[in-house]
Amino acid sequence: MTERVDKVNVYLRDSLNVGCLRGFTYFSLYPRVREELLVNIPLTPGNTTTTESFRRFGVISPTFDSSNESEEFNDPGSVVFLIGCYARYKHPYVWARSNLQTLSTLNVDPRLKTSTSREVPLELPSTSSWKDQSIRVWHIIAELVSFTLPVEAHTNLFKIDYAHFESMSPLEGSLAAASMAAFLKRIYLSNDRTADSVLKDLQWVISFHFNNVPLPKSINTTNQTLTQSHTTQTSIQNKT
Repeated sequence: MTERVDKVNVYLRDSLNVGCLRGFTYFSLYPRVREELLVNIPLTPGNTTTTESFRRFGVISPTFDSSNESEEFNDPGSVVFLIGCYARYKHPYVWARSNLQTLSTLNVDPRLKTSTSREVPLELPSTSSWKDQSIRVWHIIAELVSFTLPVEAHTNLFKIDYAHFESMSPLEGSLAAASMAAFLKRIYLSNDRTADSVLKDLQWVISFHFNNVPLPKSINTTNQTLTQSHTTQTSIQNKT
Protein backbone atom coordinates (compact mmCIF):
# COMPACT_ATOMS: atom_id res chain seq x y z
CA MET A 1 0.00 0.00 0.00
CA THR A 2 2.83 2.42 0.87
CA GLU A 3 4.48 1.78 -2.48
CA ARG A 4 1.22 2.55 -4.26
CA VAL A 5 0.76 5.78 -2.30
CA ASP A 6 4.33 6.83 -3.18
CA LYS A 7 3.61 6.12 -6.84
CA VAL A 8 0.47 8.27 -6.68
CA ASN A 9 2.40 11.13 -5.06
CA VAL A 10 5.04 11.01 -7.81
CA TYR A 11 2.27 11.05 -10.40
CA LEU A 12 0.50 14.02 -8.79
CA ARG A 13 3.74 15.99 -8.57
CA ASP A 14 4.49 15.33 -12.24
CA SER A 15 0.93 16.18 -13.23
CA LEU A 16 1.10 19.58 -11.56
CA ASN A 17 4.53 20.40 -12.98
CA VAL A 18 3.65 19.37 -16.53
CA GLY A 19 0.24 20.99 -16.28
CA CYS A 20 1.84 24.39 -15.75
CA LEU A 21 3.75 24.23 -19.05
CA ARG A 22 2.56 26.29 -22.02
CA GLY A 23 3.56 26.32 -25.68
CA PHE A 24 2.74 22.85 -27.03
CA THR A 25 1.48 22.58 -30.61
CA TYR A 26 -0.89 19.63 -30.38
CA PHE A 27 -2.51 20.28 -26.99
CA SER A 28 -2.82 22.68 -24.10
CA LEU A 29 -3.05 21.89 -20.41
CA TYR A 30 -4.64 23.37 -17.33
CA PRO A 31 -4.31 21.92 -13.80
CA ARG A 32 -7.43 22.77 -11.82
CA VAL A 33 -6.50 21.13 -8.54
CA ARG A 34 -3.70 18.78 -7.56
CA GLU A 35 -5.70 15.75 -8.67
CA GLU A 36 -7.10 17.09 -11.93
CA LEU A 37 -5.52 17.99 -15.25
CA LEU A 38 -7.50 19.18 -18.27
CA VAL A 39 -6.12 18.27 -21.69
CA ASN A 40 -7.46 20.24 -24.64
CA ILE A 41 -6.63 18.79 -28.09
CA PRO A 42 -7.62 21.02 -31.01
CA LEU A 43 -8.67 19.11 -34.10
CA THR A 44 -6.66 21.72 -36.00
CA PRO A 45 -3.20 21.67 -34.32
CA GLY A 46 -2.00 25.07 -33.20
CA ASN A 47 -5.49 26.40 -32.47
CA THR A 48 -5.19 25.76 -28.74
CA THR A 49 -7.69 26.89 -26.16
CA THR A 50 -6.12 29.63 -24.07
CA THR A 51 -5.39 29.40 -20.38
CA GLU A 52 -7.90 32.21 -19.81
CA SER A 53 -10.65 30.07 -21.35
CA PHE A 54 -9.77 27.19 -19.04
CA ARG A 55 -9.90 29.36 -15.92
CA ARG A 56 -13.69 29.64 -16.02
CA PHE A 57 -14.13 25.91 -15.56
CA GLY A 58 -14.92 24.77 -12.05
CA VAL A 59 -13.65 21.65 -10.33
CA ILE A 60 -15.25 18.45 -11.57
CA SER A 61 -15.43 15.43 -9.33
CA PRO A 62 -15.59 11.92 -10.80
CA THR A 63 -19.34 11.85 -10.16
CA PHE A 64 -21.26 14.95 -11.13
CA ASP A 65 -24.35 16.16 -12.94
CA SER A 66 -23.16 16.29 -16.53
CA SER A 67 -26.08 18.52 -17.49
CA ASN A 68 -24.35 21.35 -15.62
CA GLU A 69 -21.46 21.17 -18.09
CA SER A 70 -23.34 21.06 -21.38
CA GLU A 71 -22.03 24.50 -22.34
CA GLU A 72 -18.44 24.26 -21.13
CA PHE A 73 -16.87 21.69 -23.45
CA ASN A 74 -19.07 21.77 -26.52
CA ASP A 75 -16.46 23.36 -28.77
CA PRO A 76 -16.64 21.37 -32.04
CA GLY A 77 -13.09 22.41 -32.86
CA SER A 78 -11.42 20.53 -30.03
CA VAL A 79 -11.65 17.52 -27.75
CA VAL A 80 -11.22 17.89 -23.99
CA PHE A 81 -10.24 15.19 -21.52
CA LEU A 82 -9.90 15.18 -17.76
CA ILE A 83 -7.08 13.13 -16.24
CA GLY A 84 -7.93 12.61 -12.60
CA CYS A 85 -6.09 10.80 -9.85
CA TYR A 86 -8.27 10.88 -6.76
CA ALA A 87 -7.53 9.65 -3.24
CA ARG A 88 -10.40 7.17 -3.32
CA TYR A 89 -8.96 5.41 -6.38
CA LYS A 90 -5.19 5.84 -5.93
CA HIS A 91 -4.99 5.46 -9.69
CA PRO A 92 -5.20 7.90 -12.63
CA TYR A 93 -8.18 7.67 -14.95
CA VAL A 94 -9.33 9.63 -18.00
CA TRP A 95 -12.81 11.01 -18.55
CA ALA A 96 -14.07 12.53 -21.79
CA ARG A 97 -15.24 16.06 -21.15
CA SER A 98 -16.30 16.82 -24.69
CA ASN A 99 -19.80 15.92 -25.80
CA LEU A 100 -19.82 12.13 -26.18
CA GLN A 101 -22.21 12.26 -29.11
CA THR A 102 -19.85 14.62 -30.93
CA LEU A 103 -16.84 12.49 -29.98
CA SER A 104 -18.52 9.40 -31.45
CA THR A 105 -18.74 11.09 -34.86
CA LEU A 106 -15.07 12.04 -35.03
CA ASN A 107 -12.41 10.02 -36.82
CA VAL A 108 -10.55 9.12 -33.64
CA ASP A 109 -9.23 5.89 -32.21
CA PRO A 110 -12.14 3.63 -31.11
CA ARG A 111 -10.61 3.42 -27.65
CA LEU A 112 -11.72 7.02 -27.07
CA LYS A 113 -15.31 5.88 -27.60
CA THR A 114 -15.39 3.14 -24.97
CA SER A 115 -17.39 5.15 -22.46
CA THR A 116 -21.17 5.45 -22.67
CA SER A 117 -21.31 8.15 -19.99
CA ARG A 118 -19.08 11.01 -18.98
CA GLU A 119 -19.07 9.62 -15.44
CA VAL A 120 -17.40 6.42 -16.71
CA PRO A 121 -13.64 6.60 -17.41
CA LEU A 122 -12.22 5.61 -20.78
CA GLU A 123 -10.50 2.26 -21.17
CA LEU A 124 -6.99 3.23 -22.28
CA PRO A 125 -3.80 1.12 -22.46
CA SER A 126 -1.83 3.61 -20.36
CA THR A 127 -4.25 3.79 -17.44
CA SER A 128 -5.03 0.07 -17.62
CA SER A 129 -1.33 -0.81 -17.22
CA TRP A 130 -0.56 1.89 -14.63
CA LYS A 131 -0.37 -0.52 -11.69
CA ASP A 132 2.17 -2.82 -13.33
CA GLN A 133 4.23 -0.39 -15.42
CA SER A 134 6.03 2.90 -14.93
CA ILE A 135 3.35 5.09 -16.50
CA ARG A 136 3.84 8.85 -16.14
CA VAL A 137 1.37 11.60 -16.88
CA TRP A 138 3.08 12.44 -20.19
CA HIS A 139 2.48 8.87 -21.38
CA ILE A 140 -1.25 9.40 -20.90
CA ILE A 141 -1.15 12.79 -22.63
CA ALA A 142 0.80 11.38 -25.58
CA GLU A 143 -1.68 8.53 -25.88
CA LEU A 144 -4.64 10.92 -25.94
CA VAL A 145 -2.99 13.03 -28.65
CA SER A 146 -2.08 10.03 -30.82
CA PHE A 147 -5.61 8.61 -30.45
CA THR A 148 -7.27 11.94 -31.29
CA LEU A 149 -5.17 13.32 -34.15
CA PRO A 150 -4.07 11.57 -37.37
CA VAL A 151 -0.36 11.83 -36.53
CA GLU A 152 2.24 9.65 -38.19
CA ALA A 153 4.48 7.23 -36.33
CA HIS A 154 7.53 8.81 -34.69
CA THR A 155 5.83 12.23 -34.67
CA ASN A 156 6.97 14.45 -31.82
CA LEU A 157 3.72 14.56 -29.85
CA PHE A 158 5.27 17.20 -27.57
CA LYS A 159 6.19 19.51 -30.43
CA ILE A 160 6.44 23.09 -29.22
CA ASP A 161 5.17 26.28 -30.77
CA TYR A 162 8.24 28.50 -31.22
CA ALA A 163 6.08 31.59 -31.75
CA HIS A 164 4.65 31.17 -28.23
CA PHE A 165 8.07 31.72 -26.67
CA GLU A 166 9.14 34.39 -29.15
CA SER A 167 6.06 36.47 -28.31
CA MET A 168 7.16 36.83 -24.67
CA SER A 169 9.47 39.37 -23.10
CA PRO A 170 13.11 38.17 -22.87
CA LEU A 171 12.79 37.38 -19.16
CA GLU A 172 9.44 35.55 -19.43
CA GLY A 173 10.56 33.72 -22.54
CA SER A 174 13.83 32.56 -21.01
CA LEU A 175 12.07 31.27 -17.88
CA ALA A 176 9.35 29.50 -19.87
CA ALA A 177 11.98 27.95 -22.14
CA ALA A 178 13.95 26.73 -19.12
CA SER A 179 10.87 24.99 -17.69
CA MET A 180 10.09 23.41 -21.04
CA ALA A 181 13.71 22.29 -21.46
CA ALA A 182 13.62 20.55 -18.07
CA PHE A 183 10.51 18.63 -19.13
CA LEU A 184 11.76 17.67 -22.59
CA LYS A 185 15.06 16.59 -21.06
CA ARG A 186 13.20 14.07 -18.87
CA ILE A 187 11.54 12.59 -21.93
CA TYR A 188 14.77 12.56 -23.94
CA LEU A 189 16.71 10.75 -21.20
CA SER A 190 13.97 8.17 -20.77
CA ASN A 191 13.60 4.94 -22.71
CA ASP A 192 10.28 6.05 -24.18
CA ARG A 193 9.66 5.51 -27.86
CA THR A 194 9.13 9.28 -28.18
CA ALA A 195 12.50 10.14 -26.61
CA ASP A 196 14.45 10.84 -29.79
CA SER A 197 11.62 12.85 -31.36
CA VAL A 198 11.92 15.68 -28.82
CA LEU A 199 15.66 16.32 -29.36
CA LYS A 200 15.27 19.11 -31.92
CA ASP A 201 12.85 21.05 -29.73
CA LEU A 202 14.98 20.42 -26.65
CA GLN A 203 17.97 21.96 -28.40
CA TRP A 204 15.87 24.91 -29.53
CA VAL A 205 14.49 25.80 -26.07
CA ILE A 206 17.94 25.51 -24.49
CA SER A 207 19.39 27.84 -27.11
CA PHE A 208 16.42 30.21 -26.77
CA HIS A 209 16.83 30.30 -23.00
CA PHE A 210 20.51 31.26 -23.04
CA ASN A 211 20.04 33.76 -25.86
CA ASN A 212 17.29 35.58 -23.98
CA VAL A 213 18.20 35.29 -20.31
CA PRO A 214 18.82 38.85 -19.05
CA LEU A 215 22.37 39.49 -17.86
CA PRO A 216 23.08 41.28 -14.55
CA LYS A 217 23.89 44.98 -14.86
CA SER A 218 27.50 44.46 -13.85
CA ILE A 219 28.01 41.96 -16.68
CA ASN A 220 26.29 44.24 -19.17
CA THR A 221 28.50 47.13 -18.09
CA THR A 222 31.60 44.96 -18.46
CA ASN A 223 30.49 43.83 -21.91
CA GLN A 224 29.88 47.43 -22.97
CA THR A 225 33.30 48.48 -21.67
CA LEU A 226 34.99 45.61 -23.51
CA THR A 227 33.13 46.48 -26.70
CA GLN A 228 34.10 50.15 -26.43
CA SER A 229 37.71 49.21 -25.70
CA HIS A 230 37.80 46.89 -28.71
CA THR A 231 36.29 49.62 -30.91
CA THR A 232 38.90 52.14 -29.70
CA GLN A 233 41.76 49.73 -30.32
CA THR A 234 40.48 48.98 -33.80
CA SER A 235 40.19 52.70 -34.54
CA ILE A 236 43.79 53.36 -33.37
CA GLN A 237 45.12 50.45 -35.45
CA ASN A 238 43.34 51.78 -38.53
CA LYS A 239 44.86 55.23 -38.07
CA THR A 240 48.36 53.88 -37.75
